[in-house]
Amino acid sequence: MLVAGLVHGYTGFGAAMVAMPLLSLVYNPVEALAVTAIVGLAGAAQLSPGAARVAHWPEVVPVMAGPTLVTPRRPRVPSPLVTAPVAPPVSRFGRGRSSRRPSRRSRP
Repeated sequence: MLVAGLVHGYTGFGAAMVAMPLLSLVYNPVEALAVTAIVGLAGAAQLSPGAARVAHWPEVVPVMAGPTLVTPRRPRVPSPLVTAPVAPPVSRFGRGRSSRRPSRRSRP
């Protein structure tokens, strides 16, 4: 997490790209995502009051309004042609299983 914090502090983004693979070694991917999101939100919450004070709101509001207005309120269901190749590996990792097949050796 220290390296992820350094990357985020230097570039302003990218902490999850460093933290997720490392946390996935200890936790399953869903838990690693939750830890990464909570840490990222905690950091952003500390910066938000200061950023709100120095923001130039006449510039910020139009930049925020555009994406807010054009983002669909109900997400569309992706096409099966897009989701079919991705679904099996994603569901396998989501259940905490590895991508390797189990060995066929008999257990005593």
